[in-house]
Amino acid sequence: QGCPLRCKYCHNRDTWDPKGGTEYTADELINNVSRYSSYWKASGGGITASGGEATLQLDFLYELFKKAKEKNIHTCLDTSGFVDIEKTLKLAKHLDERNIPIWFRHVLVPGITDSEENLSKIGEFAATLNNIDRLEILPYHTMGVHKWENMGLNYDLKDVRDANNEDVARAAEII
Repeated sequence: QGCPLRCKYCHNRDTWDPKGGTEYTADELINNVSRYSSYWKASGGGITASGGEATLQLDFLYELFKKAKEKNIHTCLDTSGFVDIEKTLKLAKHLDERNIPIWFRHVLVPGITDSEENLSKIGEFAATLNNIDRLEILPYHTMGVHKWENMGLNYDLKDVRDANNEDVARAAEII
């Protein structure tokens, strides 16, 4: 719970408040999720810490992943890489230097993040990394607008259309 980014296209607006959500200890979470161990063993999966921004609770995250590793549970961190693009790029380079595999993801918002220049720069940066297991283009959608409205908040991108398959294909070609 909690995220400092404040993305206008966020579909989980309800996760921004770091004081929201339900608190668990690392042991409680490991015990709760262990019931899925047969699925993990068959699929090669594990647990993913996401958010919001999971690294806002870094001490807890460290404890959770340590306990998971002790039980041979695969772990995955879904992170923006922190607040601004410089820190995100620095984290990507750090993970590359340590040969830690990543999924590189880009939210494609028509008229905002889909310019040829922006997509080309993403491709150029991605080409410098050797640890990318998957590069995903996430098409913008309006499925989370109701969360903003339920919270009494204005959704600034309500007039932006959802990205479609053609937008994604174009972006993939450019990247």
